[in-house]
Amino acid sequence: MIKEKINSNAVDSKKRVPMPKEKDVNNLGVVSSRLLVYRILPRKVSKGGIIVPVEALESNEVEYPHFGVVMCAGPDIQDMYDYGDFVYYNQFAGRYAKDHESEIEYILIDENDVLMVNKSFNGYKDGFLI
Repeated sequence: MIKEKINSNAVDSKKRVPMPKEKDVNNLGVVSSRLLVYRILPRKVSKGGIIVPVEALESNEVEYPHFGVVMCAGPDIQDMYDYGDFVYYNQFAGRYAKDHESEIEYILIDENDVLMVNKSFNGYKDGFLI
C-alpha cells in the first residue's frame, strides 16, 4: 500500500508562529535601553534545492550569526530603532522571553549587544531567512 505524502506549509519540522505585525506588539513595552527582538532562524538550501531543516544544521551553523527583527525599543533608544529593523547581535546576548498569549518567543537584548542594524532588509519570511 502506498501512503500519500501530506503537503505541509511548514518548511521545518518545528513549526513556528509567524512574525507578529506591528499592531500586535503595540501592547508590549521595554524599559531603559533594551530591544525586544524576534529571532530569525538560519535556512540552508542544498545544491539540489532541498531546504535543510534547522534541526539538521550543524551546531555552529545555528549558533552563528545571531540576527532578528526589532519588535519594540525602550524609551531611551526609541528614536534609533523602529519596528522591522534587522539587527545582528552578540552570540551570548539577551534573555528569552515568551508571550504566553500569542506563544511567540522573543529575545530581550541590551543596546550594547547590537553589532549592526539594517533598516531596509527584506530577506526573511515567517521567521526564517529566504
